[in-house]
Amino acid sequence: TLARAVLRPRPLASPRLEAPRAFSRAARNKKKKKSAPAAMVFDDATFDSVAKWTEKTQIKYVPHAKKGNTKSAERYEQYSQARTVGEALRLGSKAEDLLHDYQRKFI
Repeated sequence: TLARAVLRPRPLASPRLEAPRAFSRAARNKKKKKSAPAAMVFDDATFDSVAKWTEKTQIKYVPHAKKGNTKSAERYEQYSQARTVGEALRLGSKAEDLLHDYQRKFI
């Protein structure tokens, strides 16, 4: 009898029940962590040009170039009044804003 128990094939495990597709997607989405926003990519020529600017470099912004109800557009309306790079930074511009605005020809 011991030999029979050893030689007897075991029954296969019951097939796993699959959840409906909609449920499984929802479960997967819950497990996913939100990734950080994609980093902005600027041309090498943009970096080269902006790197040469000083606090006294004169600039002129295109009026109302950024549209929409975003933090960036709100900041743009404030710092777009600036006439120099230093003034733009004091009015709330970020270094990324200068790069973005120059590459998009807002400056």
